[in-house]
Amino acid sequence: MRPVLLSFGSLHIYSWGFLLALATLLGALGAVELARRSGWEHPDAVLDVALGAVLAGVVGSRLNYLLLYRAAEFWRRPWIFFQFSAGGLVFHGGLALGILAGGYLARRRGLGFWTTGDVLAPFLAAGYGLVRVGCFLNGCCYGRVTHVPWAVVIPALADGLPRHPSQLYAAALGLFLGVLLLLFYRRRPFSGAVFLAYMGGGALERIVEDFFRDTLMYSANFTLAQVVSAGVFLVAVALYIWRSRRAAREKSLGATQ
Repeated sequence: MRPVLLSFGSLHIYSWGFLLALATLLGALGAVELARRSGWEHPDAVLDVALGAVLAGVVGSRLNYLLLYRAAEFWRRPWIFFQFSAGGLVFHGGLALGILAGGYLARRRGLGFWTTGDVLAPFLAAGYGLVRVGCFLNGCCYGRVTHVPWAVVIPALADGLPRHPSQLYAAALGLFLGVLLLLFYRRRPFSGAVFLAYMGGGALERIVEDFFRDTLMYSANFTLAQVVSAGVFLVAVALYIWRSRRAAREKSLGATQ
């Protein structure tokens, strides 16, 4: 583990924050380039949407975690919102607030919601993977106790037990999903297909991740995040089918005119 990536005297650069900033920068630049290659008249417009969505996503993720797991403490000491050193982000809160902020900013810039979502989706998935590397270096979001050969010991935990490097599993899944979405973007059948694939794929990713992560259980076999992710996946599938049928109808009407 390496929570502090670099130090310059009293100035510390933390691994998690650095990788979040790196993921945001690379993702925003990648989205602008993808928009440019897609023939957008003003590809730079996606930059504002990307940065706003990421910022809102971090805020939503943090609030979701605090209200779900540390609500009483948060109401007494609201400044713990800024204490990221111990981890504490929930994907679904970030997804919800990120979508709302991104949709609002896209509309303000005269961009289509689904078209913008398609451009951002691959980089959101890959960025999530990079941030999970930061979680590993920070020593948060750790996995369950195991004895697999690649198990790791979290120095901040007093038990000294070997655990799944669940953060690295999530990182690999996020980066892999990002690559798949980028390839899918070239053959997207309708506007919004890539974004909805990201929603569904991200939900499945979290379901898999939580089988290895040491977190509170909602029931005997599933975590709360897995239950919510299952709902997100079903919504994504339903929206995908709806958008697909709508695109097919529009294509059919266009062919008959």
